[in-house]
Amino acid sequence: MGSGAAPKLFISDTSLCFPLFLLMSVCIWSCFHGVQCQSHLPLPKHEVVALRRIFQKLGQKWNFSADPCTVIIRVKSTSDNNVESNVTCGACNRRYCHVTMFAMRSLNLTGSLPDEFASLKHLQVIALTRNYLNGTIPAAWASLPLTKLSLMGNRISGRIPEELGNMTTVVELVLQDNLLEGPIPPSLGKLINLKIFHLSGNNFSGELPKALGNLKNLTELMVSSLKGGNGEFPPLHNSRQLKTLVLRNLSISGVLPDYLGNMANLELLDLSFNNLTGQIPGSFSNLSNLGNMFLTNNKLTGEIPKWIFTRGQHYDLSYNNFNGSDAPKDYCQIGYVNLVSSYSSTDSNTIASCLRRNNPCPVKPKHHNLFINCGGASLTIGEDEYEELYMTARLSPASLKYYGLCLQNGNYTVKLHFAEIMITADEAYYNVGRRFFDVSIQGEKVLSDFNIAKEANGTGKAIVKTFDAQVSENTLEIHFQWTGQGTSFIPHKSVYGPLISAISVTPNFKPDTDESKLSTGAILGIVAAGCVVIALISTFIWFHQRRKDTENKGAHVDLQGLELQTGYLTLSQIRAATGNFNPENKIGEGGFGPVYKGVLSDGTVIAVKQLSAKSRQGNREFINEIGMISALQHPNLVKLFGCCVERNQLLLIYEYMENNSLANALFGLKNNQLKLDWQTRRRICLGIARGLAYMHEESMLKIVHRDIKATNILLDEDFNAKISDFGLAKLFETDESHFQGMLTYESLKRECLSLVVNNLISDCN
Repeated sequence: MGSGAAPKLFISDTSLCFPLFLLMSVCIWSCFHGVQCQSHLPLPKHEVVALRRIFQKLGQKWNFSADPCTVIIRVKSTSDNNVESNVTCGACNRRYCHVTMFAMRSLNLTGSLPDEFASLKHLQVIALTRNYLNGTIPAAWASLPLTKLSLMGNRISGRIPEELGNMTTVVELVLQDNLLEGPIPPSLGKLINLKIFHLSGNNFSGELPKALGNLKNLTELMVSSLKGGNGEFPPLHNSRQLKTLVLRNLSISGVLPDYLGNMANLELLDLSFNNLTGQIPGSFSNLSNLGNMFLTNNKLTGEIPKWIFTRGQHYDLSYNNFNGSDAPKDYCQIGYVNLVSSYSSTDSNTIASCLRRNNPCPVKPKHHNLFINCGGASLTIGEDEYEELYMTARLSPASLKYYGLCLQNGNYTVKLHFAEIMITADEAYYNVGRRFFDVSIQGEKVLSDFNIAKEANGTGKAIVKTFDAQVSENTLEIHFQWTGQGTSFIPHKSVYGPLISAISVTPNFKPDTDESKLSTGAILGIVAAGCVVIALISTFIWFHQRRKDTENKGAHVDLQGLELQTGYLTLSQIRAATGNFNPENKIGEGGFGPVYKGVLSDGTVIAVKQLSAKSRQGNREFINEIGMISALQHPNLVKLFGCCVERNQLLLIYEYMENNSLANALFGLKNNQLKLDWQTRRRICLGIARGLAYMHEESMLKIVHRDIKATNILLDEDFNAKISDFGLAKLFETDESHFQGMLTYESLKRECLSLVVNNLISDCN
């Protein structure tokens, strides 16, 4: 079945069945063509009528005969891993079978939720995630023996029916990323078998029901953005099976409950963007499985427990009021613990002390403007060329700050350029995604719950917000911050948080300067010294301090004047990280040069690629690598942390990939080869296809890699594939004939999947 075709349900009368041997032949054929024979018994006629009406309401055309079914078709589309059409029957007696499961995921269904599901009295699963369905949740569904109800990522509105509290058989209730409103019904506290309960990304109001404390079997509870609550922490004393607890942006006040430390299975705790006070309870040290803890943007005080720094886990304690005597105020990060603005300070108008290093300001600052193409390369923009500013953007899941340093004091005009380029309208359910974030300038909030797409009246459209800002201490601070609003799983994970395309800062006064005209080098120096970018990542990704220095003496001749669009590390830092390029730390060798494993002073593990200083070809590849990869941001492209151009050294610093390259996994020495099951191989294939498709058809810059091979495919600790080595990559304009022949994601994926499927069939035979 093609990706654009609708799954079909065929129904026929048992009196018209083929002879048994023909039916067996059909079943055998079906097993190799995505069709599963469920039963030789028919469906009751009233269920056939209900199904026909259900499909009509879901906005799809489905082919039926008028007779009961003997075979129910299960089809998986080739367009997306999560796309699934699955209607199954069971609960059979001597005369009939019944529909027990109805799953239509990621099919862009545009209708409304059908009441007629209530006629399928044996239905146990309704899964309609990632569609474009609207309407309200029918109260009549409460009469069903449902064990799973999943409606994530739709446009469902209205209130949760009180009647759902009678659905005591339900184990999984997932309603996140919709438009539901009103209070959360206390009746849901009667769902005694409930284990997974997701309500994030809606428009609920009121307080968290105390009846939630009755849910003793909960393993996952996720609620966010509840307005008008009473500020009390929900009584979850009895929910000791919890593994995931997310209570984000609920205006919860008071101290952290000590009983949370008794939840031995807790792996993720997110209590960010509340008003919690007091100290971190000592009982939290018992949480040995706690891999991610987010307490950002609260009012916590006291000392930070020492165990937090020894666990080696991702903990975010930023934006609190810790005030212990041993407070490391000069650190933004210790290990994987984010400490930016974690400590109380009366000096709230200046840049954090951990970011002041190596940024000396002259007695009489000369800088009076700032121009940043966020996430992209340097541009010279004419009056009719502003579209180029919106081809790239800087994204951070939680917080992003820009500092303009050493500016002349006075009044400035700040222009913020936005365009929504992550949540697109390519597929209907992508439109369900909603991005909200706040913007502050000089500590004063100028935009609250800002929605780029709404303000610009569409995705991919530019909008500029203009503000006045007063600089009185030679420092300008622009802060973009996500506060837990909007969707977080649509179109996929991590596409949320602040997004900014460009920033311009110009004076509203006559600058005090001794020179009539600044040189190009001076302007580049102003931009480099005047912008320090902090990405505060609150979801399990670490924070890195970066600095930029374009005035390196002794840089290679071919690199003179190059403005590097990435972070910069010194040669001494890299030598310290790699043990002065100790051969024991060497992890690979390529055409570019040797690759070393290193560990920075903050604990970040890196991979350092060293270019031979004698190679002019390498110089060009070095420049090309930085230019290409710094302009691309995608989960299946390797991340470039920074570079070093010092003395005769040309170095690139990448994220470290635990499982080396695909070539090493497949063709390395036997004692180094990794065991890759077919599911892992399939994921690797799809990751490569996604990365290439992003470069070919999704990125604003159309890029051909030109050197795809197993050694250039790296694998992280979860065997996710990431494309590396862009030294030979080439930029194509969309109207070039060569570009028309490039492979799309669909063709790439079909090629990869065909290899996996053929091997699987061979193994079966």
